[in-house]
Amino acid sequence: MPARFALMSINPQFLFGVLPARPPARILRVALSAAVFFSAMEAPAQDEAPPVPSQNPPSENPSPQLSSNALDLCGKWKVESNGSSSERTFEFFSDGRATDTLAYKSSSGESVQTYHKVWKIEGFKVLILPKGDVVSSPSSSQSIFIEIPFDTARLQITEIYQHSSYTRQTKMVAVRTEMPPPQPSGAPASIETPPPPGSPASKPVVAVVPSIKNSSEGYYKIQRIALNIALKNSSMKGSTGPLKVSYWVLGKNTRDSKQFCVFSKGQFDCTLGSGVADREFKRTTETYLNKYYSYSSSGSFEYAGWIVTVADPAGSVILVKANKPQWEKLEDKLPALEPRKVYDLELNKTEGAYVPMYGP
Repeated sequence: MPARFALMSINPQFLFGVLPARPPARILRVALSAAVFFSAMEAPAQDEAPPVPSQNPPSENPSPQLSSNALDLCGKWKVESNGSSSERTFEFFSDGRATDTLAYKSSSGESVQTYHKVWKIEGFKVLILPKGDVVSSPSSSQSIFIEIPFDTARLQITEIYQHSSYTRQTKMVAVRTEMPPPQPSGAPASIETPPPPGSPASKPVVAVVPSIKNSSEGYYKIQRIALNIALKNSSMKGSTGPLKVSYWVLGKNTRDSKQFCVFSKGQFDCTLGSGVADREFKRTTETYLNKYYSYSSSGSFEYAGWIVTVADPAGSVILVKANKPQWEKLEDKLPALEPRKVYDLELNKTEGAYVPMYGP
């Protein structure tokens, strides 16, 4: 039956009882609904339309787009003011220059002050520093830095102001307002250029924290000595390694402060990547157990310090680090250092030997 005749074929008394001459509007609406219902029953089946993909609105907190490439900082960034009457803008240039602009708005007008600065990479931070001709106050200092990796959409900037009587730390969020002009074709990157194949490995950032646990046993003192060595890749555009790390743990004579001995030494290899997960390497050395007579006149040896070197894949030493600055200048004497042997402050071998009460 055609759909348009569906309503006419229904007995009105079946639907409503007896219809008045002019049915109320409510009854007409019910009748119309019934017509639509029966029309749908009589209508031929139609092919279903393909589902429309959902178009969800963008998230208010999108996933951060992290970058370890310092050149991604180039351009203008405006600090979110949160209703403040002042505006602050940072601009970074690919040649290492930077500007820090403060704009103050008041009823009398607007004042703008621009500070010319420089920026550089140091470890896992981008430091924003005053130019060399700016003299800082002896009673206060200011440091601004950006941690690497950073979010290229919402830049986190930390500012620390240190005064003789207090320290204030401010964290700012900046959004990009202007991209840097494109570099001419073939122009080199002035901040950091990846090293060509076969070039020497870049110097890593090395931190050494000794772990000394002291105890006593009668007239003897016991020291458990280990080195916590951490290395970080200073390059953000390529891995470096394999690197060979060598270390020495030294003791000092309790009777003669200019006489030293080698408690232990060791080596390990590592490769530092350029990503967030593999840029850092940590190693704790084997614990050395030192036992010595507690009286200084005994001529025993107690812990004095450490030396760490890093060599590139070709075997060339690229970094020497020690707790005594004079030892860092004696790279050529380090390979000859032997456990149980005695040396002076310049690491020249002297007569005598160190006989440990524990260990080999």
